[in-house]
Amino acid sequence: MKSASIALVLAFGIVCSACLELTQEIWVNDDGSGRVTYDIAVPEGMLAMATADSEDDPLAEVRARWAELAEHPESVENLRSFSADEYVEEDFHHFVMDIEVDDVTLLPQTMDEVEELIAAEDEEGTEDADALAQPADMRFERLADDRLLFVQSLRIDEPDSTASVDPEMEEASRAFLASMFAGKYYIVRLHAPAVISTNGTLDDETGSLEWKIPMADFYGDEVPDELRAELQVGG
Repeated sequence: MKSASIALVLAFGIVCSACLELTQEIWVNDDGSGRVTYDIAVPEGMLAMATADSEDDPLAEVRARWAELAEHPESVENLRSFSADEYVEEDFHHFVMDIEVDDVTLLPQTMDEVEELIAAEDEEGTEDADALAQPADMRFERLADDRLLFVQSLRIDEPDSTASVDPEMEEASRAFLASMFAGKYYIVRLHAPAVISTNGTLDDETGSLEWKIPMADFYGDEVPDELRAELQVGG
C-alpha cells in the first residue's frame, strides 16, 4: 500500500492498517499559522479483530498520551493546540486528530515531535518504527511575495523483493481490494486565503481545494505522485 495513511500513522498506527476511509483537512491563515485535522474511519469489526489478541486495550496508552499532549501542547515547539477524539457512525469507528501550529512551514518538524511523544511502544519498550515511523510527508515552502507552496507526496519507497509473484494471484488480490475499498476515498481539503495554481479541484464558491482519491488506487499505480498548490497569504 502506498502512503494512504500519511501523517495519521503517527498517532493511529495500530488501526491504520484497517483504514477504509481517510479525510485530511488543512487551513492556512494569512499570518502563516495553520491547522490540520485527520479523520480515519475503521470498520468496528476490523478494529475488534485488530485488538482481539491483546489482554489490555492496546489503544489505552496511546489515548493517555493524546490527553497529555492536549493538556501540554507547549511541550512541542510550534504546536499551538492538539486534540484527539473518537466517534462511531454507521458501524465505522472514527479517530480524529486536530493540530494547530504557529507556522505551517515548520509542520514536518512539529509532526516528528508529536510522533515521538505519542508513538506506541512494543513489548520491549521501544518504538515500533515499522508501524509508526512513516513521515508526515506534507510541507509548506515559503516563496517570495507572501506566497506558500504546498506539497504532499503520495509516494513511498517500495521494498525490494526478489520473490516471484503469481500474476493470477496478484490480479485476484487487486480485484479483492478494489471490491473492499469500493466507494471509499482518501480526501484532502485545503483552505487558504487565495489559490494561485494547483493540481487539485478548486471550488469557486468557497475558494477551497479538494483532492479525492479512491482508496483502492493506493494498491495500484493510479495515484498521483504528489498533491500540489501555490497559495497567496498575507499582504
